[in-house]
Amino acid sequence: DANLAAADLNTVLGQRRLDLGAGRNWLDEQFNVEKNSVVDGYGQFEYESTNRGTAQVVDGKLRIDGSNEEGDQRLFITSQRMIASDRWPDIVEVRARLGGEQGGNYGWHMGISVGKVKVLYHPGESKGYFRLERTDTHEYITENEDLAFAPRTGVMQEMVVRVKKTDVGAVFDITVVDQDGKNPFNKRVTVTNNQLGKYNRIGLERSGRAGGGALFDSVNIRLTQ
Repeated sequence: DANLAAADLNTVLGQRRLDLGAGRNWLDEQFNVEKNSVVDGYGQFEYESTNRGTAQVVDGKLRIDGSNEEGDQRLFITSQRMIASDRWPDIVEVRARLGGEQGGNYGWHMGISVGKVKVLYHPGESKGYFRLERTDTHEYITENEDLAFAPRTGVMQEMVVRVKKTDVGAVFDITVVDQDGKNPFNKRVTVTNNQLGKYNRIGLERSGRAGGGALFDSVNIRLTQ
């Protein structure tokens, strides 16, 4: 398998950090191999930033550092690298456990992106300030909205983003669950093809001003034709 061969599997057999199912239609990354910097990538994932901000994998978590100037940082995977296709299948589910550190929390956010659509919230803020926006222009797709809970810092929440591609865009079904696995917040948003952009990337995101780091301890991607 070319994808598996290209991965950085510097660990013992039986401790696989990249797990691809039948037909390469799912990926489960647990971040169980530490790496001081992921600027040059992590397994099948690539990294980019607009502010030279760094990211590491430490203590079983991806940590996207926040001690830098305002900008965007993301660890992302492309459909080309994961399934050797120029776009994702019509149905995608991305499930991640994520949470933020304390520090300047009003001024930065974190979340998941599919294509150019970013689903985000502000950890450490009592209302969460949940919204969707574009990764390129930062144009709001939805306005800020209260979550059903206060996303505390230092602990992990869960975000699930389910995308169904249509001829004119895509439907996003989103669930965010609190640190105790309760109080699910649900949102459905329809986006246009222009907002979605190239439907070929999935990212773990930190954006905004200097502040706490964004933490991810797992990401699971499932694809359905």
